[in-house]
Amino acid sequence: MKEIIPSLIDLPPDKTMSTFEALRQRGIHKVHIDVMDSRFVPRFGFNDRYVSWIHEFAKFVSDVHLMVDNPEKVIPDFINAGAERITVHLNSFNDPYYLMTYLAENKVEPGIAINPSEPPEEIKELAPLVKRVLVMTCSPGRKSKGVLPGMEEKVQFLSDYRRDRGLKYKIEVDGSITADNIAKFAKVGCDEFVSGRYIVGSVDPGGRVEELQRIVSNFDE
Repeated sequence: MKEIIPSLIDLPPDKTMSTFEALRQRGIHKVHIDVMDSRFVPRFGFNDRYVSWIHEFAKFVSDVHLMVDNPEKVIPDFINAGAERITVHLNSFNDPYYLMTYLAENKVEPGIAINPSEPPEEIKELAPLVKRVLVMTCSPGRKSKGVLPGMEEKVQFLSDYRRDRGLKYKIEVDGSITADNIAKFAKVGCDEFVSGRYIVGSVDPGGRVEELQRIVSNFDE
């Protein structure tokens, strides 16, 4: 079943609790948490303390997206904070086999992310080890100007590759996902859709979630 995962990076602090309640009412169980170090990407994002709060108080599953240099240095902090899913970028560390195995051994779902400029073929060797492949549909950590062209072809490749080899990873997209473009990713095999400002920056975040859920439900098998 296809799933909407709201991103919290643009959630106004004064609307946090009302937004969380609206998400729960629409059946949302996971939230996407962007961690940025201002080195791997230009901006700062959340930290492990925020993940701990989400885990212990808000009771959402944390879909942690590490946009940091040398993520292996901070991953233990996020595991200790209760992160259930951690995705790292393909070009941010040196030993992907060790890191994917380390996450799995610590009962955390491992994921790998590819930037818009990176071909999806680069994840082939890691594909059997990951639970999720995240396709960035715009440049990470930068102000978005919308979904970049050609990103649905990456999703199509990953979907075909998964089918042809009997693999089980899920495909996730992240970056300027709205009602105007979500269908084209659902159509080619995407399973999880991260949407940030479009949901949490709206006056009706619950209504936006419902709108996106309705669109992707047309593509559920």
